[in-house]
Amino acid sequence: MNDLEKQAKELGIKVDGRWSEERLQEEIDKALAAPAKAPKEEPKPEPKFFPVKLEKNYRPISPDFTILDDEGDYREPTDEERFKVTAGRSIKIPVEEAQSVIEKGIAKRNDPIR
Repeated sequence: MNDLEKQAKELGIKVDGRWSEERLQEEIDKALAAPAKAPKEEPKPEPKFFPVKLEKNYRPISPDFTILDDEGDYREPTDEERFKVTAGRSIKIPVEEAQSVIEKGIAKRNDPIR
């Protein structure tokens, strides 16, 4: 096996035994000129949120939480609420955080299926 064939195989080129050295060099040049393929990034899954009703004042760990307003719609928290959500309010937080606050007695589930 000559040097060109070795280089071609390292580049992942399937070498045809009938190719001349000139053709082999052309294939190597094409492979080297092609833009490198970036590894395909898996999209991060969207976090799942779960509604809880606070039994105690709480500062959510996740910055991506929402608060149930008086009209029954979830809204973004105010700057003050980002530091402390008062007991009795309903919030949606990531599932893992919801499980933790429920286990600690900070909140109760606030979903239709209890």
